[in-house]
Amino acid sequence: MIKNYLTIAFRNIKRNKIGSFINVFGLAIGISSCVLIFIFVRNEQGYDKWNPNAKRIYRVVSDLTLTGQTDHLALSSFQLGPTLKRDYPEVEHAIRMMPVYKQTIWQPGKVTQLENVYFTDSDCFVVFPFHFISGNPNTALNEPYTIVLTEESARTLFGTSENVLGRMLKFARASYKVTGVIRQPKNESHLNFSAFISISSLPRNYFQTLQYDWFRMSQATYVMFKTEDAGKKFDPKFTQFEEKHINPFLRENQLVGRLHFMLQPLPDIHLGKRGEHFEYAEVGNRSYIYIFSFVAIFILLIACINYMNLATARSTKRAKEVGIRKTAGANRSQLIWQFMSESVFVTLISVLLALCITEIMLPFFNQLTDKSLMISAFDPGLLLFILVVIVFVGFASGVYPAFYLSRFQPIEVLKSNNIPKSGSAQIRKLLVILQFCISITLITGTLVVYMQMQYVKNKDIGFSKDNVYVLRSPPADSSFNKKFEELKHEFLLNSNIVQVAGSDGIPGERGGAILQYVEYNGKKEERLLNMMPVDYNFLPLLNIPLAAGRNFSKDFASDDTAAFIVNETAVKQFGWKNPVGIKMLNALGYNGKIIGVAKDFNYASLHTSIEPLVMMLNNKVPAYVLLKVKPQNLASTISFIDTKWKMFSKKYPLESFFLDKNLDRQYRADEKMLTIFAYFSALTIIIACLGLLALTSFTTEQRTREIGIRKVMGASTYSIVGLLTKDFIKLVLIALIIAAPIAWFAMDKWLQTFAFRIQISAFFILEAGIMALFIAVCTIGYQAYRAANQNPAESIKYE
Repeated sequence: MIKNYLTIAFRNIKRNKIGSFINVFGLAIGISSCVLIFIFVRNEQGYDKWNPNAKRIYRVVSDLTLTGQTDHLALSSFQLGPTLKRDYPEVEHAIRMMPVYKQTIWQPGKVTQLENVYFTDSDCFVVFPFHFISGNPNTALNEPYTIVLTEESARTLFGTSENVLGRMLKFARASYKVTGVIRQPKNESHLNFSAFISISSLPRNYFQTLQYDWFRMSQATYVMFKTEDAGKKFDPKFTQFEEKHINPFLRENQLVGRLHFMLQPLPDIHLGKRGEHFEYAEVGNRSYIYIFSFVAIFILLIACINYMNLATARSTKRAKEVGIRKTAGANRSQLIWQFMSESVFVTLISVLLALCITEIMLPFFNQLTDKSLMISAFDPGLLLFILVVIVFVGFASGVYPAFYLSRFQPIEVLKSNNIPKSGSAQIRKLLVILQFCISITLITGTLVVYMQMQYVKNKDIGFSKDNVYVLRSPPADSSFNKKFEELKHEFLLNSNIVQVAGSDGIPGERGGAILQYVEYNGKKEERLLNMMPVDYNFLPLLNIPLAAGRNFSKDFASDDTAAFIVNETAVKQFGWKNPVGIKMLNALGYNGKIIGVAKDFNYASLHTSIEPLVMMLNNKVPAYVLLKVKPQNLASTISFIDTKWKMFSKKYPLESFFLDKNLDRQYRADEKMLTIFAYFSALTIIIACLGLLALTSFTTEQRTREIGIRKVMGASTYSIVGLLTKDFIKLVLIALIIAAPIAWFAMDKWLQTFAFRIQISAFFILEAGIMALFIAVCTIGYQAYRAANQNPAESIKYE
């Protein structure tokens, strides 16, 4: 029986080549898109789940409240981990992860730089059991000045990951012995790392400072509990912990505020919402997971609709087959199984083609998503997903045609070519509306994302980002430090370099925050403020105007450690009426007054609103050197800068970038979303139009005799084209009306992730509708024009 069903299915596919191609190709594209999105979503949701202890591990995040202002931090106090392990027996391990900036390593004849290096505790590899290629995870970081490298880092440094144990690496301030090489989980750990250094390697005075000050938060704390239940019930105990340890510290230092800790489950970090400030982890976007999942369902649904439409539309061709089979004794259930088996057979062919397409497209998809995704024939999760797709698509595509075709009565279908009247035409119209509703929604989404990205790139962000060339200076190089002012002078000798400035932070780079003591109207307040140490030329170079007061000046010797410039947001949030002259003090030894108020500028991503900022003069060599250059002769200017750098810093390689390009990196994930969104939107239109093309072809075939008679009666080609297309145009217009509120709601939700955003207008949805309508008219019009140009004599002789 099954063999007979498959034989009939194969013959029908062979007989109706165009319709079969559209079904198979459309389903293959839809299934391939689903497979790609499935492995992407599974990867995003699978971060850190490789860890066998994942359900017992939590990161401690902090809420720091000072004078009514609460900041959510991904970091926590340095002594928190050891204190938790000492005071609470349910805590099995507590480790610290302190991220440090890019490190320069000197080897004979070679200088290398490592990013994503962490200082951590010796039991790090119990909490995170990374696979050790060489070395002992239990003792690798027991001693000071020891380092564990990833396999990739070892190859970069030594050319191999084998036989490197015991070798020394010379950093800026110390040398470290390699005690282990580990394999990093690809795309599956929120920690993006290249090396781990023993935390006991930190300078003793810095270590002691961190141990005393609960408000010095420069690292994260991870806690592994002995049982899963202990972790789930631990959060309330932080109140007791704060009363015992934090509140005495506040009273001792005469601070008014609160430091509250909470647990964040390890698997939730990558897609979590906590830790908005100073987040060092590889963080994804949960909204993209939902968006891409819906897109996958939409694409597959459109492909299924094509199958259903074509199957019911061509029902006249199979009406007599049904009548003959019923006359020969077939019952309805057997006919249903026959048509369902045909659907599953088409789906199986589509799945095989889809897997080939997926394999071809995977490298391109990986490039778009910055992933290293793979598909394997032995992946049980993928195999189960494909099985579900086969069952779902086979059932969804075939269920309506099977029940519709199997109900024909022999006496009605054998005596003519006409099928009994049914609601099939209305159903087909509803399915076409659904297809274009989905297509218009996705086109609208693509337009909104594109316009938002254009807005982000072109918005006035309060400073001049163009033609600003940035160099990272090596603060650990003492010889360079002494020659820094001379280097600035040498730069300015080039007429193409207009200004030179230095700072410890630049717009777009993660900065620091500091506890600031403010005296206003006789009251003292504590505020955690974002800070940016700068030099005299920073504001003029970036064209940041002052709203009040003055800039830092060499004419005032006290500016070195007794002057502050704040932004307008700080003035507004703190309610200062006359900010110039307000006294401020911080832990870095700056004790003075506000001398100026800078106009607000976006020193962080446009995803976030402008926050209070305090700037003070940098009294050491800055981390960044900013050069305002002329746009002419850029190549020679950069070559000049490189030459001068090598004269003054022989040990450190030049790291440089243009400020505007660096700022654009903040929106790389959004731009990738735009690209992926655009591709999938194009796929939905292509699949929908393939179905529309086949449906139009069949409709014009059914009306061939009518078209011939109309031409004989004097109808023009264009009037016939209009006659054949107007019904489909109505369906697209209905789809536009339905899609408008859906697209509006969905994209408004996405835009809310930006503090600065465009407003959705009816123009976006109307433009998407016009695009969909134009594509539909072109698709339908082509077939209609061909039918209208046929010889009437041949058309009337049809059948």
